[in-house]
Amino acid sequence: MNNLAGVISRQGRYGEAETRYTEVLVLKREALGPRHPSTLGSMHGLAAVIDLQGRHGEAEKRYTEVLALEREVLGPRHPTTLGSMHGLAAVIHFQGRYGEAEKRFTEVLALEREVLGPRHPITLAGIARPGRGDPSPGPLRRGRKAA
Repeated sequence: MNNLAGVISRQGRYGEAETRYTEVLVLKREALGPRHPSTLGSMHGLAAVIDLQGRHGEAEKRYTEVLALEREVLGPRHPTTLGSMHGLAAVIHFQGRYGEAEKRFTEVLALEREVLGPRHPITLAGIARPGRGDPSPGPLRRGRKAA
């Protein structure tokens, strides 16, 4: 179901994807527990799809929750944890808190360089993330309406 939610989200059907992520998250919490890595992945997916619907404040709360758990369960330098750090920085950026977002993007970029290496595609993409050198949100995907 998690894969299905991701496919639906990539098609821009965010409301439907949110429903699927919510369903699978309930099932994973029951079957695997709230701290299982697969449960954490579904929590991240749900936060991301909420963000894509423009509900950045709600997404920030969800990213904060999953990030705290990932730091405890996976560790602060795990690539999945770094992904949630990026997600949190992005929703802060999309709420217009550019200084705070820049600090967070700088932190995650430094960790990506250490953990993944300076030439890793994720590290390289981190240099051009929203909030780094661009004071405005610009024409970004976040918060767009599904067709």
